[in-house]
Order: sequence, then C-alpha cells, then structure tokens
Amino acid sequence: MAALLKKRALAEYCQTVVEEAPKPAKRLHLVRRSKTVDHSDFSTSSLDTVDPQQLLPALVNLHSSLPVTEVTMQRMGLMVGFMGDSQSEVVQELMKLLLNDSLPPIITTKVLSLLANIITTHTQAQPVFEEVMRVAQRTKSKKVLAQVVHSACALAQCVPPDPKLQDQVIQLALSHITTTKFIILVRCLEAVGTLCPVEAGRIQSSIMNTLIDHTSHQDNRVRTAAFNALMVVQEKGVKLPAEVYDSACKALSDDYQSVRAAALLLIKVAAESDPERLVPIPDSDLHMRLVDHAFSQICNVVNDINVRVRTQAASLLGSMAGISEKFLQQTLDKKLMSNMRRKRSAHERALAMLSSGEWSSGKRWADDAPKEQVEADSVSIISTGSCGANVHGLEDEFLEVRNAALDAICSLALNNAQFANQSLDFLVDMFNDEIEEVRLKAIQTVSFGHTPNTTTLPQ
Repeated sequence: MAALLKKRALAEYCQTVVEEAPKPAKRLHLVRRSKTVDHSDFSTSSLDTVDPQQLLPALVNLHSSLPVTEVTMQRMGLMVGFMGDSQSEVVQELMKLLLNDSLPPIITTKVLSLLANIITTHTQAQPVFEEVMRVAQRTKSKKVLAQVVHSACALAQCVPPDPKLQDQVIQLALSHITTTKFIILVRCLEAVGTLCPVEAGRIQSSIMNTLIDHTSHQDNRVRTAAFNALMVVQEKGVKLPAEVYDSACKALSDDYQSVRAAALLLIKVAAESDPERLVPIPDSDLHMRLVDHAFSQICNVVNDINVRVRTQAASLLGSMAGISEKFLQQTLDKKLMSNMRRKRSAHERALAMLSSGEWSSGKRWADDAPKEQVEADSVSIISTGSCGANVHGLEDEFLEVRNAALDAICSLALNNAQFANQSLDFLVDMFNDEIEEVRLKAIQTVSFGHTPNTTTLPQ
C-alpha cells in the first residue's frame, strides 16, 4: 500500500514536458519614405477637375511648393507643371473655384488660404479682396468665414497697405464679434489687433473696448487671443488704458496656462511702456510704481503649477529694468511680514516653543503671538508671492526653471552691485546641483561677473 502511494505521488510531480522547436523570427522589411515633396506634379489643369477628392491633393501640393520664384525654379530644375504656369494663371484658376458654391467647405478654406499666401502686392490683392468679401456674404460655413477674415486681413496688408481695405476688414471682424463660435472670434480678434490704427479715433476706441471685453470671455482660446491682440496693439505704440493692466493681473490666476502666459507678456510690455505710472495697492491708500508692481506680479507666477509658465516668468524677471532695490533684495529673502511683525513658519514657531520649554496653555489671550516687533520703515509693501521668488526658481524641481532663474539673476546682478553681492551665495550653492547643465550654467554665471565691462562679483 505504501509503495502504491509513493508511486502515485511520484506520478503527480514527475511529468515529461516536450518543448517545441522555436519558430524562426519574422524578418521585417522597413521602407523609409522620402520627405521631399514632388512639386512637379502640379499644374493648372489639375484644378479643372470637378472631383473634390482629386482637387484637394492638388491644392495641398500647390501649398507645399510655396513660395516659388523663378530663381528657385531653375535651381530645383522644375520647369514643368506649376513652374511653367505664371502666377496670374494660378490665381485665375483659384478664383474660378471660389465662384463654385457647390464645393465642400474644406476646399474653399484651402483656396482662400492659398490666395492669401500667393498674392503679395496691392495691385493683385484688389480684385481678389473683393471676391473674398463676396464669399463672406454668401457662405454659411463657420470655418470658411473664419478663413475669410484671416485671408482678408493678409490681403489688406499687401505692399503697399491700403487703409480702405483695412477699414473694411475691421468692419467685417467687428460685425461677427458677437458670434458664439470660438474659431470666428479668434480670427476676428487677431484681425482687429493687427489692423488697429495708431491714430486715436472712433475705430481705435471700439477695437479697444472689444478686446478688453473679450479678456473675460468664457472660452480660454478667446481670452488668449484677446491678450495677444492687445500685446500687438501695445507694440504698435498705442497707449493702452489702465483697465488692460488690471485685466492682465487678474488673468494670472486663470485656470488655463495659455491665458496666464499671454497675460505675463502683456504685463511685461505694459511695464516697459510706462514704468513710472503709479498703481494703487489693494486694501491700502498707498501707491507704487508700475514697473515695481509688474515685477511683483511676475514674481508671483514663479510658483505657478505649470512648468512652462514658471520658466517664462523666471525669464521675464531678468529682462525687466528699472526695478527698485527693495524689490530686488526681497526676491532673495523668504521672510514674510504680517501686521508689521515678522511672520514665522509653523516649524520655526514649534522649534522656538520646544527650545524655551513653554507651550501655550490657552488660558491667556494671544499668549503665543509673535513678540518680535519690526520698524514700519523696514517693511516693504510687496506681494507675499514675490518674497524669495528667485530662490524658489533656483530650488525648482525642473532644470528649465532653474536655468531660467540663473539667467535672470545674472541679468539683474549686472545692473545692481548690491544685488550681485547678495545673490553670490545662492549661485555658489547651485554648484552642487544634480544636473550637469545647471552646474555649468551656475559656474558661468559667477565667472561672467569677472569679465571686462561687467559688474565684478566679490571673491
């Protein structure tokens, strides 16, 4: 019986497994496609087809061959197809396609885009502009209407620019500004921002009001386009009203990173245009310079949740000039002020109570309040987010932010010797960074101060 049980146990665990021979691996044949585009396949005859499936590839091929000049034709050796056709013939064939109302919207949109890219002079743009405006009147497609505004804006800027055509584009954009489609709103805001006249007048005021109203639009893409258009208007030399700066400061707390990035650039440009303008401080009767207020607002964004916005904010800090020395020094100090007293962190308060052996019993009112008094003149009126802004940038977890902070400190130190002395310890600490690129940049930043025609850093 025992022998039988032993035989059964061995039978369970002693099994023979036959392995099949491995199958030969399949060999894959990879074909690398050429990235070059064959522009010789296009000719004006390919635009005469009525089949949209054949017409769209021809338009795409034409777009890939732009811009084409006679010199480039000879160099490329492409003397057939599109190279044999003159530009006027191509424009005429594209104009014929615009007259066909039965074409799909995608083809009409592509034709409008091609006309805006081909035509560069005012004499060619005049008849095409009129036909494009007719398309805007009879089309029902939102994408086609958005492309009409974009193409009309490009045609109105042909050399030499025509103010009459620009006024028509502005009126067209303002007439569709009440639509609910974001793609039309974005194109309209881009057009009015690009074509905004420098001279003050009714058109300029209506454009300003439109752009300011859309900075608080419900769609983040429209808000971004509004801030970008305001920045284009600012770069033209048009003085923006004070509400624009206030809207940009509020947009720094927006939920979308594209809006915050556009608002950052607008704040920096506004600070450069009028740095000495006084800005009221919230919940106070005091005022501060616009450039200092903009600097503190950008410092707040160094702690942004998005790494790209943090990198942009750290880069903008180094490009700003004329900052007060108090604000520069505060960016290297993490001490916060509250009610004219130094505000300590929770760890500092716990350490102080532990070292003294006294804990708050709760029997006396405010027995654990801070006892350290601070002089009123020593308190700088600055947002708490700007305290230690450069230090936060150097301690960021992403190397892009740390590199941008190093560049900003280097730029600011070259214009302020005292700030250079205070920032030297922080730069030396970056020699121990875990990334080689950051360590090298820190060494270059410190050594850059010893080059000729620059501020000399202390040894």
